[in-house]
Amino acid sequence: MELNFESVKKVSLSRSVAEKIIGYIKEGYLKVGDKLPPERTLCEKFQVSRTSLREGIKALTHLGILESIPGSGVYVRTGFPRKVLQRRLEEFKINEATISNLIEFREGIESFIGELAAKRATGEEISELEKTIIKMEKKKEKGVSFAKEEAEFHKILARASHNDFFVKVLDSIVPSILRWVYARELVIDPDRAISLHKSILESIKKRDREETKKAIKTHFAHARELIKKITPEDQVK
Repeated sequence: MELNFESVKKVSLSRSVAEKIIGYIKEGYLKVGDKLPPERTLCEKFQVSRTSLREGIKALTHLGILESIPGSGVYVRTGFPRKVLQRRLEEFKINEATISNLIEFREGIESFIGELAAKRATGEEISELEKTIIKMEKKKEKGVSFAKEEAEFHKILARASHNDFFVKVLDSIVPSILRWVYARELVIDPDRAISLHKSILESIKKRDREETKKAIKTHFAHARELIKKITPEDQVK
């Protein structure tokens, strides 16, 4: 059966690639053991860059839907992506309390970090925050993850508090932050995520401590919304 490829939307390209491949598996166009066409072919058919394609395939490989065999290619590992996603969801639910606690903890300390940063941030630190957001936007345009840049934004924010203890605390939980950020990849709205970080930056520029605190709380309220969205229905629709 010939695959009826369609170009994917430019918004969140890697996510669109992943969803298209899941669709082909569900519809039987791709079966267990099938090898995906060459990268060049997929890029041309999907009208995406190799970076976006690889990010989408990487996400499905991480979920256990695809399998990458070095020197051979990428193969379909399961014909039941919904079941795989359900299993992953159950694994996530086991740790849902941990994720919620992480967000609660971060909201508590980062609200105060934000207040201090609004008061103490140097021009150079504000510039670093701006550059990080620009990097996030560039990665969004390419349809790839900006998880590392997002974590970096919060690390710079901690440095801008000019309190070394906050810096050490943030550094110690970066691995947990990244695990959470990667877990929400298929449900996040990149534009919304970037907008929330811009709001934090703008309030710091204005040296408005209360507005910064409010912007950070809004950011974490959004994080709680994303926890509720991580369901198989959201990921495969």
